[in-house]
Amino acid sequence: MDTVKNRLFLIVVACLMFKTVWTQTPKQKVTPKEYSKWSTLSGEIISPDGLWTSYILQYENNRDTLFVRNTTGEKKYFFANATDIAFSPDSKTVGIQLTDHTFVIQDLKKDSNLKIKNVTRFEFSEAGNFLAVLQTMGTEKQLLMYNNKKELIKIIPNTYDFKISEDGKLAVYTSLGVSIGTPDEKFKQYVVVRDTVHKFKKIVWSKSGNILAFLQEENPIQANMPNHKLYCYNWAAKRLDMLDNKKEKLKALHISSDMQTPIILSADGSQVFFYFTSPKVQAPKSDTVEIWDAATKLVYPAQEIYGDLALIPKIAVWYVDNGLVNLLGTDELPMSVLTSDRKQLLTYSHLTNEPQYEMVSLVDYYLTTVKTGIKKLFLSKQTTAPYSIGSSPSGRYINYFRDGNWWIYDTTKEIHTNSTSNLEVSFDDVDFDDAGKSAGYRCPGWTTDDKYLIVYDKYDIWLISPDAKTQRRITHGRESKISFRICDYLYLTEISQGSADFVKRHFDISKGLLLIAKGYDKATGYFYWHPKAKLKEIIYGSAKFSRLKKADKAEKYIFLEEDFETPPALRYATIGIKKTKKLFQSNPHFNNYEWGTSKLISYKNSKGEDLQGALFYPAGYQSGKKYPMIVYIYSRLSQEIHDYNNPTLYQPIGFPPSNYTTDGYLVLMPDIKYAVGFPDQSILDCVESAVNSVIVMGIVEPNHIGLIGHSYGGYETCLLLTKTSIFAAAVAGASVTNMLSSYLSINPENGAKMDWRYESQQYRMASTPFNNLEGYIKNSTVTQAGKITTPLLSWSGKEDASVDWRQSIELHLALRRLQKRNIFLAYPNQGHILTDELAQFDLTTRIKDWFNYYLKNKPSPNMEISTNQF
Repeated sequence: MDTVKNRLFLIVVACLMFKTVWTQTPKQKVTPKEYSKWSTLSGEIISPDGLWTSYILQYENNRDTLFVRNTTGEKKYFFANATDIAFSPDSKTVGIQLTDHTFVIQDLKKDSNLKIKNVTRFEFSEAGNFLAVLQTMGTEKQLLMYNNKKELIKIIPNTYDFKISEDGKLAVYTSLGVSIGTPDEKFKQYVVVRDTVHKFKKIVWSKSGNILAFLQEENPIQANMPNHKLYCYNWAAKRLDMLDNKKEKLKALHISSDMQTPIILSADGSQVFFYFTSPKVQAPKSDTVEIWDAATKLVYPAQEIYGDLALIPKIAVWYVDNGLVNLLGTDELPMSVLTSDRKQLLTYSHLTNEPQYEMVSLVDYYLTTVKTGIKKLFLSKQTTAPYSIGSSPSGRYINYFRDGNWWIYDTTKEIHTNSTSNLEVSFDDVDFDDAGKSAGYRCPGWTTDDKYLIVYDKYDIWLISPDAKTQRRITHGRESKISFRICDYLYLTEISQGSADFVKRHFDISKGLLLIAKGYDKATGYFYWHPKAKLKEIIYGSAKFSRLKKADKAEKYIFLEEDFETPPALRYATIGIKKTKKLFQSNPHFNNYEWGTSKLISYKNSKGEDLQGALFYPAGYQSGKKYPMIVYIYSRLSQEIHDYNNPTLYQPIGFPPSNYTTDGYLVLMPDIKYAVGFPDQSILDCVESAVNSVIVMGIVEPNHIGLIGHSYGGYETCLLLTKTSIFAAAVAGASVTNMLSSYLSINPENGAKMDWRYESQQYRMASTPFNNLEGYIKNSTVTQAGKITTPLLSWSGKEDASVDWRQSIELHLALRRLQKRNIFLAYPNQGHILTDELAQFDLTTRIKDWFNYYLKNKPSPNMEISTNQF
């Protein structure tokens, strides 16, 4: 009896399984007509309390939508065509700016909103007591003040600009002058200065909210050299001070507004830093002749732009209480960077060591005392690479990277200490294979108490005391080949871009640190480190986790998760709760379509060095079947294995990988390791090794392999074609093809010469053509174009300032004379990548047709040019 029951049970289960299979809808093939369904997830933010998040979906048809949703529930709001968003400090309200200049105040508690027309700017008070909205009314503007109940409490007419202090005071510049409003029920205005003729601008508050500084335009002596008055208002003392060029040290000079941050206030407001210029009129250019003198510091076009140091705005300090003014920058040393306490600064000139052949300038830094102006040489021939030099929170210590180690200078004891030389790990980038010197691993900054400089080796995070007696490794990534880094963008204490301040990232380690983790196996994720606890995993695995954001007032987070097969999803996490919540899955329709898979491959070059590559399989892959393959190259690309790529016909370099994997192609992205001085051999060695490692898997049609690259990848592509014939077709964008002519060329945007790219950067020659002519010839495609047997489609933007578009013409003319198959596409009014949608569509379509023709034997209207002569 039991046997009969078992048989009946199995029959019923089998029938149910058959019904499920029979009724399951088969997945569709992705075709170009479906591409427009895909959107890009962007702009995600989280509210201060962590209970709300916002994100934008961008579509190719520009029907963009912003969503605001609850992180613990399902409540959701959406707004079409939004351009800006901000949550109120109490997280009860959100402000959204729309493209038609409508501003929406959405109440997140009561589901009600208020819409205001013709709004140009809005800002919540950080103190959380009001919202300021700047509205255009015909030719005038007015400032609308709303309280937390969305009630209009004040209208300030004829407002040009406003600035809110951290403690909630409002500085307003109107047609009548400058006034300050206090955050009370009526928002009473206190007049600082009246003037209906000359404009005020660049309003700045001190951190305490007690000091207000701003500029006022004066009638210029020369129309192209405006002058300004500088004002400083002390709120507590109700005192206004003014500085102009009648001051003795400023006579014949102008107070400038040209800098991105033209006024910098010390924390207590006692020091006001500003910029001055000499009202020197540039000599008119000759219409007859340009004199390119080899004795000048810079080549002629750059000399015209950057060569006259007298025209560069220079920093000065005004001690308001006693009226002392010190001009700190000079014509000899016009550039400045302030220490964190703003008591000292580093001054330098970008021309001191010119002519030079580095990617970033080597300069001589002088340490200057702000109060006295006394300076002394601090470092000679020091790199200005980003994050290579910084200042501790107190300003006492200056850290810098030099000769493979991190140094710390004690400004009190005047001692330089090599803080890492005795450690057995390298703080130089061990994977650096460009020409020139490595700038080391990025230094995130200091702990808030000045106790430790934080530095990285390849895998781990170190805390180094200023005297180097404490050297503590706080992670153990080396043992598991996981690289740990601090999410330093979350700890930016002040925005310093365009300012004379060092970038300020200071870390209170007593509160713990959020870390980014990346494994050798390309796993990624986030961890939480605390000095009194074990490292806690927030999320980590075989996927791409990115763009972590933290709530300002809660231990709540959002981040993106994606892999090659699954579009980005927005996830929510809380420290201490291991399970994360998916808030939103972008492009959920992806489940209806066939998609490919990805695999991390390993291979060795001829030296036996281990390398990796990202291999993407086609949708509907069938074991035992062989497929055409596209090889996309640009130095190292294996880290892109988890990237999800939308299919699209509008791609800035014309190659969306998913267009190919959804159409029966394999795509390979290999890593290339370079031997400096021999880029040709390195490219051939690594790429052929990667391709062969896939061929032996038995999944590739060996006669249908394509090659593509852009920029440096375009150079790699063209050069590789002179070394091998394994590729059936190739595409190269924005390519250097002649090292000699490129070495001896000028950047059309900034007038700089291009030789540094070869001597100390990506083109990896580490020599000049004058002492290594043979090397330059061997590594130039044009000089070896006769060896090319692969049909090549090349393209360039005619306004490209990074790679002269005539480099592609040189190769095109060489291949034309040699009667070798080549089509060159030149895009007018386009730069290094294509920004015009019509140009993007044209390029993306033509590249696909090119590969389809040569790798799939498919005819196309774009391939109608006769091939008989070839």
